[in-house]
Amino acid sequence: MRATSKVTLALSLLIVLGFLLIFAGWFSARYAADAWRPSAAVVMQAPAQAEVDSPLPAPSVRPTEEIIVITPPPDGGVVNLPPAQPWQVYVFPTPLPPSTVEPPPTPTIIPGPTVTPLPLRSPAPDAAGYVAYSVIDSTPDRANPSFHHPERVTIYIARTDAQGLPEMSPTQLTDAALPVEDVAYAPDGSRILVVGEWGNRWVIYSDSGKVEPVFRDGADPVGLFFGWHPDSRHLLIGADLTVESGLWLVDVDTGEHVTLLQQTPHFSLTSGAVSADGQKVIYALKWDFEMPGELWMVNANGSDPQLLQKFGGAVVALTWSPDNRQVAFYGDGLMVMNADGSNLRTLSRNIRVDYGFGPVWSPDSTMLAFINYEVPTEEVNVFAGNTIRLVDASTGEEQLLLTDGSTGNIDPAWSPDGKQLAFVSTRSGASEVWLVNVDGTNLRQLTTQNQRIRFPFWGKEQ
Repeated sequence: MRATSKVTLALSLLIVLGFLLIFAGWFSARYAADAWRPSAAVVMQAPAQAEVDSPLPAPSVRPTEEIIVITPPPDGGVVNLPPAQPWQVYVFPTPLPPSTVEPPPTPTIIPGPTVTPLPLRSPAPDAAGYVAYSVIDSTPDRANPSFHHPERVTIYIARTDAQGLPEMSPTQLTDAALPVEDVAYAPDGSRILVVGEWGNRWVIYSDSGKVEPVFRDGADPVGLFFGWHPDSRHLLIGADLTVESGLWLVDVDTGEHVTLLQQTPHFSLTSGAVSADGQKVIYALKWDFEMPGELWMVNANGSDPQLLQKFGGAVVALTWSPDNRQVAFYGDGLMVMNADGSNLRTLSRNIRVDYGFGPVWSPDSTMLAFINYEVPTEEVNVFAGNTIRLVDASTGEEQLLLTDGSTGNIDPAWSPDGKQLAFVSTRSGASEVWLVNVDGTNLRQLTTQNQRIRFPFWGKEQ
């Protein structure tokens, strides 16, 4: 063999061997990479990694739709939600009902038997009769000496002739250890109601001076006293401390009562009055602060309630005219309306509502006497700065009862003929009973007892 052939063969073998070595190295490297490759669950992410590494844009992937159920708040308020992502959907379990305002419940009326009409009282021909008044013994409050706690009441009677002049010195009717807050005489003067400092009630019989609790067989339900029934035997009251709270008509001789209106926690009774013939009862309700006050009329047996008027505030001191045609009260000032609720009008805003003052009708139903806070004062007592005004119920014409500029005049009471008034005044120093003509003339002092006197009543002889 020639030398060149041998050299050529050797070079060919070397080339083949080089290729084999290169292939063996590549195969070994590939095998080692497979040996260190992650498990199959992880390998599923390799395409996504490849996509990231790829220069081409990644394909869009739609996430699974997420449904979010919204639970409405129990008070029906607004639900505040974050912005939803493209794959999120907000849903309510059921459609929400529209919000409504629930009206207050209607008071429960308990009808009773039909009531027989009573004859109306007409003015007497003259002033003959008697003036009754109360002397109240009290002790000063320790913290506020200007305020007194009543502890005892003594009732006196002074007889008057036809001209209203006293016929004799006052005589004592009765004396009782009662914490007096108010004294109210029945229309015929036969009974006297004493309301205690905490709302308890006693009746005094004028013919004997006997004192009895109104509720003889049980606790007094306590509450506001609204007025006497024209039959002079029944009281209209608000009963509070009882499960049967509401508007009661109470027989003072037996303590038994008829519930005309069952009260609920949604409203309170602020006033009431029985008509002059005993057929109707008018009463005022006050709902919560967001609701108006209401004036209702109902038959005296509790049937056929009728809404007469609505007011922005409370109504107090309801009083029916003796001719049964009009009702006066304190609302937006001293107001008067017809008995059916029509022709409502304000007669005066010069009124004082506190201390239990209320308007008083003249016997002929043409005028009203009321208390006016005439002169502002820092002194705090029932007399300070007060005087008496008269107003014509038809025209609204107003006048001072006394034109001498005096104050400290309260508790007006009309004479039986409506031509004079009795009232309590501190013009002589102590509180005493004074008499005067309607025009302010013939002013005269009836009592000189130098004691704390209140609540006069001018009755006529029966």
